[in-house]
Amino acid sequence: MLNLQPFNTIGKAIWDRRGLWSVLILIWVFDTWLNPHLAQAEAVFMLIGICLLVLPHGVPDLHLPAWILIPHWEKRPTYWACILVVHLLGAMVMLGIWKLLPEFFLAFFTALIIWHWGSMDTFFLFRLTRPSWLIGSIGRGMLVVLAPVFFQPLEVQDFVLNSFGLSHSNILGALHAFAPHLLVVAIVLELLALFVSRFIEGHRAPAALLGHLLESGALLLFFAWVSPVLGLTFYFLILHSARHLQRLTIFMPAKRGKVTKVVYPIRNLLDLFQKTKTLFFISMALIAFWFGRQLFQGSAFDEAVVSCLIPLGLFLVTHSLTTLLTDFNRGRFEE
Repeated sequence: MLNLQPFNTIGKAIWDRRGLWSVLILIWVFDTWLNPHLAQAEAVFMLIGICLLVLPHGVPDLHLPAWILIPHWEKRPTYWACILVVHLLGAMVMLGIWKLLPEFFLAFFTALIIWHWGSMDTFFLFRLTRPSWLIGSIGRGMLVVLAPVFFQPLEVQDFVLNSFGLSHSNILGALHAFAPHLLVVAIVLELLALFVSRFIEGHRAPAALLGHLLESGALLLFFAWVSPVLGLTFYFLILHSARHLQRLTIFMPAKRGKVTKVVYPIRNLLDLFQKTKTLFFISMALIAFWFGRQLFQGSAFDEAVVSCLIPLGLFLVTHSLTTLLTDFNRGRFEE
C-alpha cells in the first residue's frame, strides 16, 4: 500500500516541486498582465530560452557518444568528422522530408517529440528500460503535446501552420479531433505507469510518484491558461532543456560511475559549459546570423524569433537518437 500520510508524502511531493509551482504561477500572471502586448514579450521570452538553454542543451550531442562509449574519443579528428557528418546528414534528411512530405514530417515530428519530452520527464522517476518507464514516457509526452491542442486549438493551429509553412494540415486536424480521447489515454497511461512501478516492479518512491502526478495536473492547467507560445517556451525551451542539461552532466567523463545522483548541479553545469563552450559560441553565431537574415528579409521581430526554431528542429532526429543512447546506456545504473 502507498504510505499516504499527509505531511510525509503529499506535503513532501508538493514542497519538492515548489520552484516549479512558483514559475508556473509567475508565467500565468505574466500572460494575464501583458496580454495586450503579448506577441513581443513572448518573442523576447522565447529568444532568451533559445540562447540560454536550448543551444547549451543541444550542443553536447556532439560530445555524448564519445563520453558514453569511449571517454576520450572526442580528441580524435576522425571522431569529429564522423559525428559532424552524421548530424548534418540527419538535418538534411529532415529538411528533405519537410519540403517533400510536409504532412509526414509533421506526424513524425509529433511522435518524436512525444517520446523525447516524455522520456526526459520520467528519466529520474522510473527504473529505466522497465515497462513503467516506457508507459510513463509515452503518457507524459502525449499529455504535454496534446494539452495545448485540446485547450487552445486555434492558437496552436496558427502557430504550427506558420512555423511549418503550411496552409492547412490533415494531421493537425486529426490531432484536434482526437485530442479529448488521446488526452484521456495519456492520463490513463500516466496512472498505469505509477501503478506498475509501485505494485508490480516494487519501486518504493510514493512521494516522487505522487509529485510526478501532481506535476502532470499542474501542466494541464498551465496549458489551459496560458498562450501556446508561452507554454511551448516554458515547457520545451526551459523546463525540458534544464532537466536535460542536468542529466547531461552525469555523463561527462569526470562524473562516470556516479550517474544515479546529481551532486553540485551548478558546478557540474559549469564543467559542462567549459567542455562545450566552443561549439556553443559557434551555434550562437549561426543562430544570430539566421535571426538577422530573417529581419533583413522583412520578417517581423516575433516571426524572426519563431523562425529560429526551424534550424533547431532539423537536428531533432539526431538529438533524439543521441538521447536514446543516454537512455539505454547501461553505465547509468552504476552507483
